[in-house]
Amino acid sequence: MRTIKFRGKKEKTGEWVNGFFAYLHIPDMSDSGQISEGFHSIPSIFNDEPGNRNRTYWDTVDQKTVGQFSGAFDCEGREIYEGDILSACYGHSPNITEVTGVVEFVHCGFALKFGKDAGVWLDQLIHAEIIGNIHDTPELLKGGEA
Repeated sequence: MRTIKFRGKKEKTGEWVNGFFAYLHIPDMSDSGQISEGFHSIPSIFNDEPGNRNRTYWDTVDQKTVGQFSGAFDCEGREIYEGDILSACYGHSPNITEVTGVVEFVHCGFALKFGKDAGVWLDQLIHAEIIGNIHDTPELLKGGEA
């Protein structure tokens, strides 16, 4: 069975948290404390980090930073998420190609995108190492943007 989880940066501190992603729907309250018309949605991650197993709470996250776990790991055993920047190799000897790109969900799976129209599925990589992500280190990409 595959693991479905997400990561995102806490709105208040900018720290990364991993876990279950959902929009918490909070009722809009009037000045008198009564529920007024409507709700507002707050992007949140149920923080299931090992140190938090005895506590139950949601962290509000910046929605632009949310990325899904790909199910793959880099050469150091670290989980690869959408938005990670990888240095990787693919191909068959003697035609091994080394690229740097961003992990994206494409059509039906996760791929390393390294050009306008170029990419390779994560399971086709020979060697992959996370060197950063588009939120903390976008300068690792050509042009400095994802």
